[in-house]
Amino acid sequence: MLYHGFGWLSFVGVEAGDMKRWSGFFLALIVALVFALLGFYYLLPHVYHPLSSDTYLQNEPQIKHAAVFLALSVLTLLLGAFLRPSARA
Repeated sequence: MLYHGFGWLSFVGVEAGDMKRWSGFFLALIVALVFALLGFYYLLPHVYHPLSSDTYLQNEPQIKHAAVFLALSVLTLLLGAFLRPSARA
């Protein structure tokens, strides 16, 4: 019998709450990567930027949009560091 009532991986020393925290950590890393890629995308010149205020061609680098997306990636990385489970002694 592998299930002891504490979590489905409790037989190897992993509690159910630990798995939730690890999944939140990895989700934060993936979201931070998406925000960083969007930030660098808005820095590219001569590429169509759909959310920009440039109404003619929308292909100039958008510094404000890039700064917002890069700041969101940093905040998401900080959230991921907060969600990361600590090592147990």
